[in-house]
Amino acid sequence: MKVEFDTGNLSGMMSLWRDATDMKVKLSDEAKLHMLVNRARMLKNMVGVADHWRTFLQACSASGDDLSKLNAFRDEVASFRQWATDGLNELKELGAGESVADGEESPSNGGS
Repeated sequence: MKVEFDTGNLSGMMSLWRDATDMKVKLSDEAKLHMLVNRARMLKNMVGVADHWRTFLQACSASGDDLSKLNAFRDEVASFRQWATDGLNELKELGAGESVADGEESPSNGGS
């Protein structure tokens, strides 16, 4: 089966997600607050999306110039995943904690 695959659409989504998450696009104050509060959960979801796309791309084959385009897109997805993973790691280093990065409630600071 031959399938035409437009990587431009997915590249655009990754770019928009990065820019919105990093607040590089104009957002309302409400949206900014949402992005800050939910950053860890969104980044974790983006890692998952990149993993799914990577699985799909591993099943794809191409030849000639299309092979170099496929490999370039695989690299773009890997870079997107690394960006999201780095963002999660930064949150952990800033004290957001592992539980927040895992999408769970942050433990209280009392006790321990």
